[in-house]
Amino acid sequence: MQPINPSGQTISVTEAYRAALARFRAQWLGLLLIMTAYTTASVLSGAATGPLGFILQVLLVGPMGFGTAYALLVATRGETAELNHIFVPFQRCYSQSVWGSLLLSAALLTGIVFFVLPGVYLAVRLVFVPYLIVDENLDAISAFRESWRRTSAYTLEIFLTMLLAVPLMALGVIFFVIGFLPAAVWSGLAIANLFEEISANTDRITPIPPIPT
Repeated sequence: MQPINPSGQTISVTEAYRAALARFRAQWLGLLLIMTAYTTASVLSGAATGPLGFILQVLLVGPMGFGTAYALLVATRGETAELNHIFVPFQRCYSQSVWGSLLLSAALLTGIVFFVLPGVYLAVRLVFVPYLIVDENLDAISAFRESWRRTSAYTLEIFLTMLLAVPLMALGVIFFVIGFLPAAVWSGLAIANLFEEISANTDRITPIPPIPT
């Protein structure tokens, strides 16, 4: 039996991507601009060598990635996603976003080093960390714990949603390189949709007070 949300609808991969496609169609230009900005920053920082590249990844790209996830979450809620949403972590929770991004990268890398499957499992169970830090004002450690708790009953649905993103983005690259961006937005919206549906079906822990801006 598949889990359902409070509205009675099944939480499923197909429903997540169907809802994500509707949001994408409604705001495609703004969402593509957001994803383009984040991808450009990632590529440019990746081109930097030595300590500079590492510093840019940690202090700039990590928080921007959390901001991009937040922008997609905003769109999922039917609100207008804007480019400045990428920079919300810099204003609201910069230190926790840096720390959370660094810990997340370290956890996933460690899981992959010790065979691929542990890394995949960690990616599934910790996928909600960016939303929990930026949207729910949790500190990094609390976000890790809460993501682990909140995903516990929905591991398969999250895994399949993330798995489907792989061929979507591969097709985007194969047929037309720029097609990677729409595929990334679509799959990102699907994950954000799961976060919304699962969170509505799960008791939330009390968040820490908002970090002063």
